[in-house]
Parts: sequence; structure tokens; C-alpha cells
Amino acid sequence: MLSRPLFLFILLFSYLGLFAQEEAASHFLLKTSLSSFIPDYCNSGKIQLEFEKPLAKNQSILMQAAYIFSYGPSIGPNLESFTYQVGQEQTVGYKIGVEYRKYLNRHKVIQPLCLLIWPLVLQLHSIENPNSGLYMSGQLNFQQTEILTRNYMDQSSQIYSVDRYTPTFLVRMGFQSLNKNNFAVDQSLGFGIQYVSCVSNQAFDKSLIMPYATSTNSSLFLAINYSLKIGFGF
Repeated sequence: MLSRPLFLFILLFSYLGLFAQEEAASHFLLKTSLSSFIPDYCNSGKIQLEFEKPLAKNQSILMQAAYIFSYGPSIGPNLESFTYQVGQEQTVGYKIGVEYRKYLNRHKVIQPLCLLIWPLVLQLHSIENPNSGLYMSGQLNFQQTEILTRNYMDQSSQIYSVDRYTPTFLVRMGFQSLNKNNFAVDQSLGFGIQYVSCVSNQAFDKSLIMPYATSTNSSLFLAINYSLKIGFGF
């Protein structure tokens, strides 16, 4: 259910607000994630919005919300027989998150890196702002999805409904640029851990929760995430 994780995020948001000991900056940023539209292993994407409120001393707090939708069915391998037998018909759900960010007073892009990370070209002419440039952050997310799966080895082709709950914690390093028109480009790379818990009202093959097939329905995994966002400051 949404109420419990949302309450926890609001509580954490209020706690992080205590870091603002001086007058906060007057602007806020509204962004969307372009990288979230890239299909994942379930052939699904996200429509994500993010609100960033600058605080004092080069800090900011971010709130995120996303709707998870399906591009269509996908087929995944069965780990035990190494054959393509399991199909994920549809994936829908939501994601919410909070992030605390500390800017490091570096506002210039290292130009040779543009050859490796091409979106940095969009950030070469960033203006200096207390809430722009290189940053480090801690991010906490909660994601819930409903996955409809079909085992093609089952002659009845029965569809199973599996609910997946995924809290994730990431430490991120990124660079946010603002131009004179307050257009923002924000990209980052995050590393952390995620806990995946799967629940179904029916008996189902563990391979149906691909790629998180384990001997139990709950496990801890490493998490790596790249993010590219655009938006505007107001």
C-alpha cells in the first residue's frame, strides 16, 4: 500500500529540512527523467517527475514520483532449464523517492570526459549557482509493481499475478547544469543495494520473477543506476 512508504518519505523529508540553518535559495526545479523511458528487463518504462528544493549551504532536497507502464510483453529465460519459456505479459506500478544532495562547488565540466559521456556536451556552459555543478547525494526509493506472467510450459497458459516490492538505497555522484534561461540538465550514476520481495496469491514457478529468481521470494541485490534528467528552474 502507498500510505506507509509515503508517510516514511514525508518523515524523512521533514528531518532533512533541519539542515537548512540559513535562508534557503528562492528557486526550485521541476525535472523529468529521460533515461526512465528506456525499456528495462520487463520491457517497461517510467514517467517520472522530480521536485528539487534548494536549501542553504549548497544543499537541496528532492522528491520523486513515477508511474511504471508496460511497452508490451517480454520473454525471459528459465534459469533451471536455460530455455526461453517464461513470458512477462505486462508490468505496471509506481515509484516514489527522496534524495538529499550536497553540491561541491565545482561548476565546470571536465571537457575530455565529453568523449566518453556525450550528454556532458549539454552541460559545458553551466552558470554558477549554489545548486548546480558536481554533487554527491543519498537516495531512498520505494517501488511497487504488479507483473502478469505466463509460463509457456504450462499447457493451460495460465497467467500469474506477482506483486514485487523493491526498496532501494543509492549513493549518487552527478553533475547538474543551469543555463541563463534556467534550463537544467542533470545526470548522475548511483550505486547501492535493493531488497526485492515478491508476493503472489497463486503457486508460481520461481523463474516467473526474473531476473530476481532465487530459492526464496525475498532477497538483497546490488543496484546500479544511471539517470539523465532535464527540467527548468522557477
